Amino acid sequence: MPKGKWFMQDPRTCKWMETDEGTNKVLESAYRQGNSSVEFSLQGVNYMADFNKKRLYSVNSGGSRPIRRDEVSSSNPYELEEYSGKKLNMKEIETFFEKHRQASDSDEQCIQGEGLLSLCKVFFF
Repeated sequence: MPKGKWFMQDPRTCKWMETDEGTNKVLESAYRQGNSSVEFSLQGVNYMADFNKKRLYSVNSGGSRPIRRDEVSSSNPYELEEYSGKKLNMKEIETFFEKHRQASDSDEQCIQGEGLLSLCKVFFF
């Protein structure tokens, strides 16, 4: 199984943020072991990540946010910044949108906004 990099979505900005190294290790280790969830503590806050629902829950506050795992490889089509100034083929664009269609309905607005912003970065910057 290829290694993964974990991200969580900021509910205010809808932007995906890379998790810190320690959180990434905890999430990736549990995921690779086949666990459906993992509980951990970070800076005094208790969290539970549900891999099936792709959500990170704050046990303390009850809030949650989407999480995602991207496989780390030398040519990851989801790292759109590396395509800046280059033309993408239709398969790469379809792959990007298919990945983002997997979000729950409650996250649809954020996903659509991120997708449009990312494509603008690809084609216009």
